[in-house]
Amino acid sequence: MKILFIIPRLKSMYGGTGSKPSHPHVGIAYLSSWLKKANVEVDLFDDGIELSSAKLKDKIKNTNADLIGITMFSYCYQSGYDLINLIKANTNIPVVIGGAHVSSTNHPCGAPHHVA
Repeated sequence: MKILFIIPRLKSMYGGTGSKPSHPHVGIAYLSSWLKKANVEVDLFDDGIELSSAKLKDKIKNTNADLIGITMFSYCYQSGYDLINLIKANTNIPVVIGGAHVSSTNHPCGAPHHVA
């Protein structure tokens, strides 16, 4: 099995949209480490570094992942939903949403009003 983790573009907690990651995503690093020990192939796409929908489409096409995992923070959840819509428009690979937003929200994430 191969999993592609995607980290959406972050915005600053103060509202700026050009925030760049200053450290690796700890949750994705932890999951990747655990999965690799279980002989699962893992790949990563950080949209905050790549800043390109075309690069994401290429990554999905060339990775041959069986599953795509996306993490989301509540203060910038919309960029996660935008990525999910892009993914669903370009592949049939199942998408799993996780992270702080999913763990703390009181509504179904990925519900039709968020994801096409």
